[in-house]
Amino acid sequence: MTHTQNEILAFVMNSNQHLTAERIYQELKVKLPNIALGTVYRNLNQFADNNQIRRVRRANAPDFFERNLLPHQHKICARCGRMSDVSIADIAKWGWGEDWRRSYRTGFDGELYLRGLRRKGCVRDE
Repeated sequence: MTHTQNEILAFVMNSNQHLTAERIYQELKVKLPNIALGTVYRNLNQFADNNQIRRVRRANAPDFFERNLLPHQHKICARCGRMSDVSIADIAKWGWGEDWRRSYRTGFDGELYLRGLRRKGCVRDE
C-alpha cells in the first residue's frame, strides 16, 4: 500500500463517525497537500470493495464510509443529516422484530435507514 492509501485507510479506521470522501479529503489535505479528491474516492471505493471498510450508499447524497463491518443498520437525523449505527437487536426492542420475522426472510443483503429527529446532540443545535 502507498503512503496515501495508508493515510486514507487509517483516517477511516481511527474514526467512529460516518465519513464522506469530501470530509476525509478536507482533513487529509492538511497532512497531504498534493492529495486529490478523486484519489480519496477511488481508494475508499477500493477499500469498500475489498471489505476493509463499509460503504453506506444514500439516495441523493454522497456515500458515507465507516469502519464498522459488523451487521447493523443506520439512523439518520432529518435535520442535521448525522448518521449513527443501530443494531438489529435494538430494532427488535422497539417492537418491530416479530413483524419483521413474519414478513421477511433473513440472510438478505440490504440497508434499512431509520429517519427521524435526534432528541439531543443535533449538529444544528450546537
